[in-house]
Amino acid sequence: MGTLHCPNFKIHLDPPPATVTKASAKFTPYPLQRGGVNIQIMVGLGSAYYTYGNKDRSVLPPLTSVYGHLDTGASISVIDIGLAKYLGLKSTGVSQITTAGGKKDSSYFIVDLHFANSTLAPFVNLPVASTDLEFNPSNDLMGNPQNFGMLIGRDVMASWNIMWCGPTSTVIIND
Repeated sequence: MGTLHCPNFKIHLDPPPATVTKASAKFTPYPLQRGGVNIQIMVGLGSAYYTYGNKDRSVLPPLTSVYGHLDTGASISVIDIGLAKYLGLKSTGVSQITTAGGKKDSSYFIVDLHFANSTLAPFVNLPVASTDLEFNPSNDLMGNPQNFGMLIGRDVMASWNIMWCGPTSTVIIND
């Protein structure tokens, strides 16, 4: 892991973590002030639902790479309703959620959530709400970090230590 440099401080781990330590992911996509933290994720139908319909239980569900946005204001993670349809997810129920625009009905889904290019532990069979995030599945799914398909909420972030250095647009996440 080493050192995180930020203009006003430096974090140095001495001694460095053991090599067996679950490290993390480091993201520097573009200035954080402009777009927040949008990270590459892989999402798909929850394993429990996928293996239920397959004789070979060792086969994992296919995952699609999209961007996810870290949202400290979201108590639970949320998938774009268009992405849920694109992935062929089936609703597990409907409940009301509170969004920045007020209360609204939301379909719930079960997904597997993995974090690309990192050692962060995946979330398997994660219940998520849905809303319209204006995700466009016809765009290059990984071409524009602002075309994010999920909000990563506090239900996921509660398992992490997150270091955010705004001036260098660096975020380090450890689980």
